[in-house]
Amino acid sequence: MIRLGVIDSGVSEQWLTSSGIAIGEIRDFTGANTFDDQLGHGSAVMAGIGASNVELWLARVFDDRLTCPVTRIIDALEWLLACDVQLVNMSFGMTRADANFEAAVQALVSRGAVLIAASPAQGAVVYPAGFDGVIRATGDARCGPDQLSFLNSLQADFGGFPGIPGAGLAGSSIGCAHVTRIACEVLARELDADAEQQSPEMGKAQVDCGVVRAALRDRANWLGPERRGVS
Repeated sequence: MIRLGVIDSGVSEQWLTSSGIAIGEIRDFTGANTFDDQLGHGSAVMAGIGASNVELWLARVFDDRLTCPVTRIIDALEWLLACDVQLVNMSFGMTRADANFEAAVQALVSRGAVLIAASPAQGAVVYPAGFDGVIRATGDARCGPDQLSFLNSLQADFGGFPGIPGAGLAGSSIGCAHVTRIACEVLARELDADAEQQSPEMGKAQVDCGVVRAALRDRANWLGPERRGVS
């Protein structure tokens, strides 16, 4: 079972009781002392991820709006590092980089965790997607819920199902979640393959992020950036 970290706005009580996903821990970093999703963003992201082969470690950093001090993100990343997660979803982007923020990201990358972060399909670089070692994911209108595109563009590495405009949250956040959904499948397969070659004394298995990137690229249904007006 993959130890999945998600940094977002929490989840709804309804989602917690109906998802069937194993919960490692949910921790609130907002000071509100609640895990309840006030925005609907975290719940939509978790619905997009929709993986059943994970143990969830969820950091609630957004309260009543989708902004927060970068120190909350850093605290959440450090907590996930201590939790020894193998995969992290971050369906958000910040416009400014921060040295401490980058250091917290690189600590997880160096440990062997796979980090996936949202990036807009067009426009300026956002963070943590802009940091080295992070898989940049966005929405791609060509993709269905179980499809993936290998974009390899200035803005993003992969695209996923972006949701349906007008029918709930849609865009790069949901695209990122769906890329994470497929990454869970890929990572589970790679870990199963590696487990045959590892002794029990080696501890929790990790897979190099480059291996996961290559497997996602091979899994892609679409190659190259989406071009408007071209099916």
